[in-house]
Amino acid sequence: MTAGRASWMYVMVPVRAAKALGLDCARPLAECGIELEVADPRAAWYPYAAAQALWTKLAEAAGDATFGLTAAALQNDDPTSWGVLEYVARNSHDFRDALGRIARYGQLMHDHATVELREDPAGAFFTYRIPELAGPNRYAAQWAAAAWVLRGRKLVGAAFDPLEVTFRHAAPSDVELGAYQQVFRCPLRFGRPETGVLVSHADLARPIVGADVALLAVVDAHAKELVERLPGKTLDSQVRSYLTRALSTGGDSSLAAIGRALALSTRTLQRRLQDDGLSHRDMVDEIRCELARRMVTNTSLSNNEMAFLLGFAEAPAFLRAFKRWVGQSPGELRGKRGAT
Repeated sequence: MTAGRASWMYVMVPVRAAKALGLDCARPLAECGIELEVADPRAAWYPYAAAQALWTKLAEAAGDATFGLTAAALQNDDPTSWGVLEYVARNSHDFRDALGRIARYGQLMHDHATVELREDPAGAFFTYRIPELAGPNRYAAQWAAAAWVLRGRKLVGAAFDPLEVTFRHAAPSDVELGAYQQVFRCPLRFGRPETGVLVSHADLARPIVGADVALLAVVDAHAKELVERLPGKTLDSQVRSYLTRALSTGGDSSLAAIGRALALSTRTLQRRLQDDGLSHRDMVDEIRCELARRMVTNTSLSNNEMAFLLGFAEAPAFLRAFKRWVGQSPGELRGKRGAT
């Protein structure tokens, strides 16, 4: 598994926020080994671990437990900080198209994360997944989720609210939670496998205000060219993307089927997964769990329908698995959500 790199553009997000708060960033930057005064910022990349350490150091210097949310709000007033991603998103056809293009070109921010727009029964799930060995960085996750939501509201010219937002990190204190709720205005889930924003079908169809189709062709081609110069997607992201599609539609989630989709033999795929510390069984279970939660909370699918889509032989097997994952039955979770 590669250590990953972060772009100058990504590193500047927390730096600009810290400077806006009146902080001197020189010492934190030096401690992280990051030099921002470079001849060509577009060609400047830094170790991903250093970029994550910088988020933490600046948040601690600011004394702000929701520093990522603060950074997202400040960045939202400076759309040029997104670089080519801003121009691609701003000229997309609708919000689904914009999110899809951001996911496609998200590697221009940093190449260590997998950013995807995955279909979901309730709409689409815009996810941000990082293979972090030391655990999730809550400030970077706060920024990512908030940036998508806040920027999206400006792009579509409407105050849409996500169906839910998930985070890998643990739940914050009640005081901090208020800041999260003020930004997202939707159910929040913590301790989940990935950071993500679930967007409804209706919001995905919202047109982008002032989009220029002719300009889109130009900036999209430029973004594609920049991405093609970067290393390829990780095996982890490719397998998870396939499994999500398969498990959402009742498709084949076996190793053999994944291997065929990726043009790899089953043995080679299994060896590469093991080399990366990944388990096919664990990945299937994890994705089934997340899909099941969202199906239960955001759709009216029956237990039999959910069991079929998720690849269970029968509904009782699905119900046992759901109880193991969530600690309650689908009916109990739906009842609790309805009461809320």
